[in-house]
Amino acid sequence: MAGRAAEKMFFGDDLGTTEGIQCDLKKCTDIALEYIFRFGFDEEFLLVSLIDEKKELKLNPEYMKEVSRIIKECEKMAREILESNKENIEVVVKKLIEVEVITGEEFENLVHLN
Repeated sequence: MAGRAAEKMFFGDDLGTTEGIQCDLKKCTDIALEYIFRFGFDEEFLLVSLIDEKKELKLNPEYMKEVSRIIKECEKMAREILESNKENIEVVVKKLIEVEVITGEEFENLVHLN
């Protein structure tokens, strides 16, 4: 959800649904379903981890409510990380607009990681 959070942070909420956002949502939905049902990481649904067909899972509103909760939580975490690093992101973006490619060392120097 970092891509969606970054697009919203830098381009605003009026952006609509871009291809990148759609891709993020699909991947996050699939990961959240795996998290809950394949690996059994959700206490409420732990005992139904035998269900393996995602099509069946997506039909159940209770399951999708939990998936939505997980996705919103992940987006919130991504937004917090991006906001705490916004200045560094802007510095890197400005440099990439100038030169298109930077090395790992250049990146570290830009964001003072060394």
